[in-house]
Amino acid sequence: MSRIISSAKIDGHPLVLSRTSPTAKASFDLHEHAIKQASEAGYGDHDRDSIELASHEKQGSDVVNKTDTTTIAEDKPNSSEVEMMVSNQHYSAVAEQALIEKKALEAERKQIDIDKQQLEQERQEFYAEIENLKQDAKAEAKKSGHAEGFKEGLLSAEKEHDKKMSELDSCIETIKQIYAKEVSGLEDICLELVFESLGKILGSELQKTEIVTQAVKEIVSKARDSSKIILHVSKKDYEVILDNKEELEALTQGSNIEIVPDGRVMLGGCLLDSADGSLDGRIEMQIQRLKEIFLNVRNSNNRVVK
Repeated sequence: MSRIISSAKIDGHPLVLSRTSPTAKASFDLHEHAIKQASEAGYGDHDRDSIELASHEKQGSDVVNKTDTTTIAEDKPNSSEVEMMVSNQHYSAVAEQALIEKKALEAERKQIDIDKQQLEQERQEFYAEIENLKQDAKAEAKKSGHAEGFKEGLLSAEKEHDKKMSELDSCIETIKQIYAKEVSGLEDICLELVFESLGKILGSELQKTEIVTQAVKEIVSKARDSSKIILHVSKKDYEVILDNKEELEALTQGSNIEIVPDGRVMLGGCLLDSADGSLDGRIEMQIQRLKEIFLNVRNSNNRVVK
């Protein structure tokens, strides 16, 4: 009698069925049919193994039960209707379990797809947030860089401004010095021109007799206490002064005046010698003294301004 070794086990031993046994054959066919249905339903090898194991265990249980029943009641005949009913019930249970597991697997796959989509969305949101942070950081760095650059530029501009102002002050001071020097030179030139013009004007006026006489009288009156006076006059003025000798002596309270023509004396001037000293009444010397007075006053004013 041929036997079928099933993957189902009873008490740890493989279940051995007789191929000729109607019960064994029906169980074997049911086992094969359940595996085929599970394969068509989309179950993998692991799922088929589970179904196969469950089928074998059920078959083993049925065979053991039937063996026990046969042993206990050997007198009862095997009924094909009972076997078919048991087989159908077993198949229905396995098919129902397979359908339940398929639905659970599909639900699990759908949940995995949902989780996957949610993770993808979260990933995109995460990268979008990272990109926003990067852009904000760039903008902040740019803003900070602009502020820092503006501050440095302002400090540089202030330093450059101070430098230019210092150079400008130096230039202004130099211009003042040049101006003062040039003005001083111009003043000297103008002063020379003024006194040269004054000399010419006086020279033309001193050609008048009364003016010459008046100029000499002023010098002589300063030496009125001298007993002896020597008066040096221009050769051109000699005759005029000699004609007015008595008037001049009257100014000296009786002094004796000697009138001498002198080439050193210009028109309108005189040199007076007496026991008390000398008096220079020459016109050119009076103009020179006047010029010196003007120069001294100007220099004093310049020192005060500085």
